[in-house]
Amino acid sequence: MDNPFISPESAAYQKLRGLERHREVAERSAKELSSLMSEDGSSLVQEIEELLKNADRVSGQSEETDESNNRLKELEAEIRRVQEGMTPEQVREQERKSFAQLKDFLRDRRRLLKIKEGVRAKTDELIRAVHGNKKLRAQTGAWEKISAFEDAADDMDKKIFDRAKENPVAFQAHWLMRMREWKKGYETFGLIETDAIERQTRNVMHDARRKLEGTNGVVTLLGPTGSGKTVLAKKIGVQFSSDGQYEFVSAHPKMTAFDLIQRMGIVVEQLDPAEVPQKVKEAKIRYAEEHPDLSPEDLDRGLETIASVIEGRAKEKTFETKPILEAIGRAQRDGRIVVIDEFNYLPPETIAALNEILSNKDNPPGFGVVLTGNVGEAYIKRQVLDPAFINRVLSGTVQYEFPPQEIDSALDGAIKGADELEAGEKTYDRDLYQIAVTQLADTQSNVLAPKEALQQVWDFIRICSLTQKMAQGKDFRSLGLNVGVGVGVSAMRFASVFLSFRNINQVVREWKLGGFRQPLDWYIYDTLIRPAAVYAPKEAAEIMYLFRDWGGFFSDKTWDKIEVDPMQWRITGHEGIKAPKGAKVPLKAFQPAEVVEAVSGYRLPEEPVAEVEVEERKGMKAYETMLAETERAIIEWEREITASAYTSLERLCALRDTEGMDQTESA
Repeated sequence: MDNPFISPESAAYQKLRGLERHREVAERSAKELSSLMSEDGSSLVQEIEELLKNADRVSGQSEETDESNNRLKELEAEIRRVQEGMTPEQVREQERKSFAQLKDFLRDRRRLLKIKEGVRAKTDELIRAVHGNKKLRAQTGAWEKISAFEDAADDMDKKIFDRAKENPVAFQAHWLMRMREWKKGYETFGLIETDAIERQTRNVMHDARRKLEGTNGVVTLLGPTGSGKTVLAKKIGVQFSSDGQYEFVSAHPKMTAFDLIQRMGIVVEQLDPAEVPQKVKEAKIRYAEEHPDLSPEDLDRGLETIASVIEGRAKEKTFETKPILEAIGRAQRDGRIVVIDEFNYLPPETIAALNEILSNKDNPPGFGVVLTGNVGEAYIKRQVLDPAFINRVLSGTVQYEFPPQEIDSALDGAIKGADELEAGEKTYDRDLYQIAVTQLADTQSNVLAPKEALQQVWDFIRICSLTQKMAQGKDFRSLGLNVGVGVGVSAMRFASVFLSFRNINQVVREWKLGGFRQPLDWYIYDTLIRPAAVYAPKEAAEIMYLFRDWGGFFSDKTWDKIEVDPMQWRITGHEGIKAPKGAKVPLKAFQPAEVVEAVSGYRLPEEPVAEVEVEERKGMKAYETMLAETERAIIEWEREITASAYTSLERLCALRDTEGMDQTESA
């Protein structure tokens, strides 16, 4: 959708700059690729190209193998086409204006981000300090002040976004940089923290803080597998441990209380050389006090012997049996948080020992336990648990959910312009989609992919979100979807397969790393449906149904062999499916504006113009609207005149026929 308040020159320049961004990345990638060397120091790319040239000479064929060069040529040609539609003066003017807008926005953004990061870092430090102070942590005023600081930090994001909406250049820069930050966060932490996920994380952190203060230092973080709760638990560990260091335990069914707290073991010890002088001094003083009757000569000889023995011991290792502190024991000793991941795997006797530790009123400030997992009715019935522990766990529970995502709208309809927003419409949730597109993009937030990629990923994500909702107990047939679904279909139950963050990342990344030579359908099948057909065949049938019969995937004849019975949820014919032959597909260098609108859900904002120009544009728009209405009216009048004339002619002919008949009958 074109924005009538963005001038043609500005739109052309933004397209030109977008193409140049792709060219810059392509050139840099080609250069970096060529710099990769083999063991003998020669370029791997050049060696491979030389081998392929030799093959061409032998066979007499000439097959183009350098796709990157072709892509650069295509980009150069497209850049020239855009440049031909602009004068050099127009390019310079748009460049000057865009640079000024970008510089102003980046300056403000950097300032606000610095304030936000500083306030959050100092607030986290303050939380740790208050948490370790028995007097302060009991004071309402301390936590009121902390909450006010956190709200102020969160408000920086709104200020940045409001600033970005002032012009299309700032808006694109804001979202492209957000995608870069998300990608960097994924590479560092394994989690893409979109705006909604970040808000949920902060809310959970607030809840966790209250739970740690009110339940003898235990937080139970519940959430579906793959929702990111383990990453969040580690963040809580960092925030609440006095030095930012925490203990981590990955629970398993064979884990004992000794594995968690402490056990007796053989310890290898050696005297620290730095301690030797002090040890010698102390031993000499004690020896002199215990032997007051020795002559000076005998005392000197004894002291020399003591020094020799201690210095010799410093070089030797000794074996001693001592209690060895495990994760919870170390956390207790040091006043830290211990994270126990998937604690519901722990056997009852281990949990009983854990409950005893949590009930200890003498636990040091800063000590606390963060549990991740799921505790439901089935688990409680299966394990004989201490009611006191169940109560403690449930009273400290914080729920962590998958992020929101629209499931019943096409991508284009889910992007809203300023007029729609002013009329009260809202943008659709798209956090899962933002995660997937971030995986699709490169480190500069450029997307080079098949032309339907943004729409295909949107449709893929809708199904993923749908399975997540059903895994949480919602019925597919009662979700109020626009299309007629669920007729003659049994209820779906996702217990093993529900397309988590890991599944989403894996499908999109593999599609991209495969060079898009095989369709997205194949990666959905190979990554999700094929393995599910082995260990959860009913859910494999359900997933196939959702993607094919509701999502529009698997529509070509390759997948005709697969049949799904939606009443019994059986899948057949999948055993014979093989990977389709890879084929080169044309890739599109998506414009930044396309990517930003898809990821943000907002059309680009209006271009800021002088007040006189605004009035001129409004007048031109009103004039164009009047012309369009007049043209429609003329067409309607012509249609009415034509219809009226035709009707009159029909009546005249009918009248003449009737009169002629009357005259004949009279005769």
